[in-house]
Amino acid sequence: KATVSVLYWLLFLPFLITMRAGSLTMLMGLLAAATAAEIPKECKVSVVGSGWSGVYFAWRLAVDTQRYKGSDVCVFEANDRLGGRVYTVRDYPEMEDLQIEIGAYRFDTRDHLPADLAMKALKLDSRCYGNNCTGFSCHYTGAASPETCMKVVDVYGNARYSLVIETMLTQLRSVGAQLFRGVAVKGVHEGCGRVWRSGKKRARLSFVGRPETVESDVVLVNSPLTAIDLLDSDSVIFPSGGGSSEAGTCLALKVALSAVKAYALYEDAWWYSKLGKSNGDFGHNNETIPLAGRYSDGAVKCRTGTGPDGK
Repeated sequence: KATVSVLYWLLFLPFLITMRAGSLTMLMGLLAAATAAEIPKECKVSVVGSGWSGVYFAWRLAVDTQRYKGSDVCVFEANDRLGGRVYTVRDYPEMEDLQIEIGAYRFDTRDHLPADLAMKALKLDSRCYGNNCTGFSCHYTGAASPETCMKVVDVYGNARYSLVIETMLTQLRSVGAQLFRGVAVKGVHEGCGRVWRSGKKRARLSFVGRPETVESDVVLVNSPLTAIDLLDSDSVIFPSGGGSSEAGTCLALKVALSAVKAYALYEDAWWYSKLGKSNGDFGHNNETIPLAGRYSDGAVKCRTGTGPDGK
C-alpha cells in the first residue's frame, strides 16, 4: 500500500491561559496580506502550526540549510497570532512600555534549542534571567547548576522571548516563504503525484472553509493534540487513514494540562521600595489557598534602557 511521508513533532502540549484582551497580535504588519492571499496548489514543504517546532523546521530548511527554496515552503496557522506557546504581550492599554511574557519566556544554556539558536545562529541579545549568572537554573533544582537561566531582550533590555520566532519569521519572509494566518488545516490525505527520487505518494492538505488543496512532498504537523483531534479521521497520520501503529500509539497518549498565569501590576513596587527585596520566593501554607510566587520574575529593572533612537 502506498504511504505518505508525514512528519509530526508534538513537542508542546496545550495549556490554558487566561488573559485580558489587548493589542496582542505578533507581526501583524509583516503578515497583513498573508490571510487573504491565495493558497498555492503546491508547496514542497508544508508546515501546519507556527509554534516553535513549526517555525524552526521551516527556517532550517529554507534559511539555515537552504535545502529548499523559500518559495517552496508554506506555513499554515489556524489562528491570527503566530508563535504558539511563545506569547509576548506589548502595547498594553495605558502601559505602552510594558511587556509581559504570557507563555514560555526563558531557557537554560544547556538547552541547545533554543539556546544555540537564539544566542549563536540568530545572535539575539540574551542576558541572565536572575540577578547573577552563577548556577541559576530555570528548573529550580535548589542546588548549584552548571547551566544558566537566560532571557532574550529587546533593544531596551526588556524581556521579549517572541523575538526568536519573530526573527525566524522575518528571515523566512525575506527568502520568499509563504505564511498563512487564519488558515486551518482540515485534513492530510494522499495526493495525486509522487515525490521525486523516493517515489512515495505526495500528501494533500485540505482546509476548513476553503476550496483549495495543496500537494506537498513533506508535511510537518506542529499542533497540540486537541487540534490534531479535529483533523479528518481518515487523515494519513491516523492508523485509520493508513498511518503507522506507532503514530497511533503516540497520538493516544493525550495529556491535558490546564494552567493560569496571573500578573498583578502595581504602580509602587512595594516588595522593593518597602521590603527591600529585589528577588526571592514566597509561599503560603494554607492548603485552601495554594499560592506561591516570586517577588520579582527575574532581575528588578527600575529604569528603561536606551534604544537605537536614543529614547
